[in-house]
Amino acid sequence: MRVRRIAPVDLEATTVAAIVDGAFGFYGGPYWQWKYADPGGPDAVIMLAEEGAEIVGCNHYLVVPYQLGEHTLTGLAGGDLFVNPEFRRQHIATDLSLESRMLVTEAHPEADFVVMFTWQALGSHYEKLLGYTKLKPGYQQWSKRLSWEPQLARLTEANEGLLTKHPGLARANHALRLEVKGAPPLDLKVGPEGFTPGRPDGIPKVRLRVSGPDALSFGRSGVPLVWMVAAILTRRWRFGGSPKALRQATSVIAAYREALRTLK
Repeated sequence: MRVRRIAPVDLEATTVAAIVDGAFGFYGGPYWQWKYADPGGPDAVIMLAEEGAEIVGCNHYLVVPYQLGEHTLTGLAGGDLFVNPEFRRQHIATDLSLESRMLVTEAHPEADFVVMFTWQALGSHYEKLLGYTKLKPGYQQWSKRLSWEPQLARLTEANEGLLTKHPGLARANHALRLEVKGAPPLDLKVGPEGFTPGRPDGIPKVRLRVSGPDALSFGRSGVPLVWMVAAILTRRWRFGGSPKALRQATSVIAAYREALRTLK
């Protein structure tokens, strides 16, 4: 496998953009163009992994300043990493991460550190195989989910089909709150018009809550019943609300799952 750097204007960048948009396009498009090829954005470092003439993966970094008191440090922030599904489980992701990190630090000797952001499940992987150090707790975290608006637009378009397919949804009457770790709460009115976005200050009292680190996964695919029960018992998914709202949700659970699948 060969790893090399490309520029946003290179021919290969079109292929990389399509790969990244296809994998992470739920953030809103054109995602890759906005994040890595915006002239007004931070400098991007785009790494390409090739096996012969085939692109098997890509990795990205952003060169960004960090202000620590009176000192400004240069950081290399790790971005989107992707490996072609046909080439996974061959340690390509690890090799690509190590090789691209070496190349990016050689290209930017002025950088003071490399920082990665990932979900907890991959944290130990980065520590053991890639030599990263976990930041100690004691800092505040602010986050904003950037994908609600385009997803809510898709959900609004899907409402008519949901109501036709699940007529029982029209008899529901409550507010639903999704609480996903790392994202602000999302409130929805559930009733004759389907799932209507609302705001905390303008929505009736929330009668049903679905929360957890991956609450949206409830709607993503055909999750086995045993796994669902285990997720509830271990509180990975947490359901709460009035008995009436829970009963209504249970009667049209397929509609809820389709709506959550739309939200991704």
